[in-house]
Amino acid sequence: KKPCSEMFCLRNQDITDAKAFFYLFFMSNSGYINFNEFYVESFLGKYDPAVVSHVVEYVNSISPASRSKPKAFSTLTKSLIKHNFLVGNHNFCPICDGLIYLDSTESDHRIAKAVGGQGVLENGQLVHPLCNRLKSDLSLEEIRADLFGE
Repeated sequence: KKPCSEMFCLRNQDITDAKAFFYLFFMSNSGYINFNEFYVESFLGKYDPAVVSHVVEYVNSISPASRSKPKAFSTLTKSLIKHNFLVGNHNFCPICDGLIYLDSTESDHRIAKAVGGQGVLENGQLVHPLCNRLKSDLSLEEIRADLFGE
């Protein structure tokens, strides 16, 4: 085992795991020891490829593309759905074709949560609260067929 002066050190503790090192480094209020030496050694090619590989895997694991999407709408997504509604000037409920008043709306999943729909902007639409209850986990085509015989 290398002495602390030759390894990543934080608060005089050996840090061999890159993820733990970066977490501790950024979360701590204290300074660091030998951090500059690590960068100098890495530029000279004296680095541990396993540590670099681990850091790359970690960064890839937290990238937005690899994160699962939520099932429920966040407050921000609901707000964006309303914003898109106002910008697009869609004044009618897509389920019943009735006029929509913004004070009486709900954010509906186009593809229901029960069948795998996600709480993302592209899967949201503004509808009447009653229409949202009637729709439940049906598709738009199914609920419109029930209402209008389409």
